[in-house]
Amino acid sequence: MSVRFNTYVMRGLLLPYKKDMTDDQREILEEYQDSPFSPDTNPKDGLTALVDGMDGKYIAIGHVVAKTRANEGFGDAMAVDYLTAKYNSSRMLDIVRECGLSIDGAKLGWLIISHYR
Repeated sequence: MSVRFNTYVMRGLLLPYKKDMTDDQREILEEYQDSPFSPDTNPKDGLTALVDGMDGKYIAIGHVVAKTRANEGFGDAMAVDYLTAKYNSSRMLDIVRECGLSIDGAKLGWLIISHYR
């Protein structure tokens, strides 16, 4: 089995992983997941969901402002204009509610995640 990773810079919610998610909950989050091979992000409602099914540590839901190619890092320093980066925090909370996830222990802010799958 091969492992792929992308590194994401996003504004969003970082939630504890829920080990006992139902198929219905997973289906909701799947609509927001992107492909590791495509540069496209934010597939639905301008948001992306990263579900750490590999290590079971987090679920991140938010607006991606930068993403590396599969198995690559950022080659150059980059600046993200945090004043113009748009994100929809109310929609993030709606997704959390739809999935029956808890916001206990959640963090809202800028996230930098190397996401393995």
